[in-house]
Amino acid sequence: MTYDPARQRLCLDAQNSGIDLALLDCMPNKDFTDASGMGWRVWNTVPISGAVINPGFEKGWLTFESDTGTLRRLAPIPAGWDELPTGKLIDLLRQAKEVPRHTGPIRRVALPGVDADNAERQ
Repeated sequence: MTYDPARQRLCLDAQNSGIDLALLDCMPNKDFTDASGMGWRVWNTVPISGAVINPGFEKGWLTFESDTGTLRRLAPIPAGWDELPTGKLIDLLRQAKEVPRHTGPIRRVALPGVDADNAERQ
């Protein structure tokens, strides 16, 4: 997996992933801090075909994860969300519903050029 700093996207390395897909793209994600000082990461989640999904989430949702592991979801995915300024992301976060976590928090990967102590937020 590589990081594309120009587009703020995590990118799957097709050669090393073992995944043979016709189209591999980068997953848009953004980090931001809310008014209370809590750090959040947001990304779009699109369900796989045939997955059992709650009504309204069939076409995907935004997933928000806080530094403490809190998860929130917002559906449908707003067009252009990955280009929004922090204030608008905070507005979307307020609209998102908290959901229970079924897995552990996602381990943060240090971005190139970022001190590992500052990049790891678990």
